[in-house]
Amino acid sequence: MFEDGSSLRHVFHIVLCGLQLKERDSKLEEAGDLHRFLRDLDHFQAWLTKTQTDVASEDTPASLAEAEKLLNQHQSIREEIDNYTDDYTKMMEYGERITAVSNFFNYLIPFQ
Repeated sequence: MFEDGSSLRHVFHIVLCGLQLKERDSKLEEAGDLHRFLRDLDHFQAWLTKTQTDVASEDTPASLAEAEKLLNQHQSIREEIDNYTDDYTKMMEYGERITAVSNFFNYLIPFQ
């Protein structure tokens, strides 16, 4: 089938290029995952900062109506917090996975 070495070298070159493309594709996917993680983390931190400020308010209601309004606001915030539980869990799991990698900086600079 391969009587001269050039055909074999050509096939080897094609296989090697395919492997290199798969590796680059894998690194590109990892970089995309990291980008999404950092974007989601940034969004979550902004939301968390705003929510902490809202919850930390020391407003004292002057009437029953104001107290009910404040209670409703806190219940609304509680529901919002509950809605972020899955996102928080996914971010923590991904963050733990990438920091567990022996060379974390490969994720930060994927194409060297």
